Amino acid sequence: MADWPRLAQTTIKDYGRNYEKTLMRNQAIMALLQDAGRISFNRGGNGFTWNVQKKRAIPVGNRGDKPLVFVPVNRFEQAFLDYRGFCITDVMTKLEYLKNRGREALINYYAEMGKLLYEDQGRNFQQQAWNNGNAASAPDSFHGLESFTFYNGNSINITTGAIRAFNAGDVAMAPSTTYGGLDTDLGIYGGSVTGVWPNNFVATNQGDTYDFYSPILINYNSTYFGGAVADWAHQCEMALRFGISASMKDASKEGILDVILMNPDLWRQLKDYYSPAQRINIENTKLRKLGFTDTITIDGVECKAEFGVPVGTAYGFNIDQMEFRSMQKTLMATEGPEYHQESQTYRVNNSLLGNFRFTSPKYFAKWFNYTGTPS
Repeated sequence: MADWPRLAQTTIKDYGRNYEKTLMRNQAIMALLQDAGRISFNRGGNGFTWNVQKKRAIPVGNRGDKPLVFVPVNRFEQAFLDYRGFCITDVMTKLEYLKNRGREALINYYAEMGKLLYEDQGRNFQQQAWNNGNAASAPDSFHGLESFTFYNGNSINITTGAIRAFNAGDVAMAPSTTYGGLDTDLGIYGGSVTGVWPNNFVATNQGDTYDFYSPILINYNSTYFGGAVADWAHQCEMALRFGISASMKDASKEGILDVILMNPDLWRQLKDYYSPAQRINIENTKLRKLGFTDTITIDGVECKAEFGVPVGTAYGFNIDQMEFRSMQKTLMATEGPEYHQESQTYRVNNSLLGNFRFTSPKYFAKWFNYTGTPS
């Protein structure tokens, strides 16, 4: 019966492979990342760095009859994140081992334990895409969208574009935090705009620099939308359209949102807003091709509910501008069962090591019921 731990390990790993495939298929954000080839494995190193473009070279008129002036352009800032991770453990005491004596009984015992470990780890992982990796209370959590969507209580004047103390008539909030060691505040690295950011402005002096690392934060309860009641139920369409148009950061599809994932209750209200007769189901969209048919498309962007999205919140994702990096050859990995003589237990561990990387917060959006309280 000495071979039972090896057979138990094989049984657990076989379940794990199938479970990961199911997890990838059943969660929209992971299905989209996998479909786009944005999940990588066996990543190493002491964290990871990436360049974020903050400036573009400005063309100068020249028909080929003037001397050229060569000047350096400092195009990039460099961001850095470390890897994060989670472990879930379980044990079987020697007494439990003796009670379950027999190879088949032991294998079945650990098969069930392994299944529960994978499911517990998977449930945790499903909520990491919007986790705040900067929170002091969770130093090992992944860096999800909440890592760069914090705001300090200021809004952007809908008429002048000036940053001011929160006003219920403003739509966009002023981001203010750090992500990957870089600041998300507007204009902190230079640049300027004429007009009202983020929806009605023209870049002036190196305008790309002004918001190169700033997410779009939309207050769907703003009185600007003019709903019968200033809340999501009455203004969801207008708020979503405002955010979608404001998030168009590039002339190519790589600069626009792919999907908006929201808390299930916001999703219910959005469906109530659009009666079935008003909905137009567009076939062959990304999510529908991946098997997610309960969606609504607004201005070319698919919307749906997603498990674990915080109450009152919706997130806009640009899949081309994010990835998940796993340090292991699989998303989750198990070790054991192995016998520990001192404690007289058979131990098993399930680990998830890696992190999300968002190219720049400017390609992402958040809808929330903002007030003057920093959040």
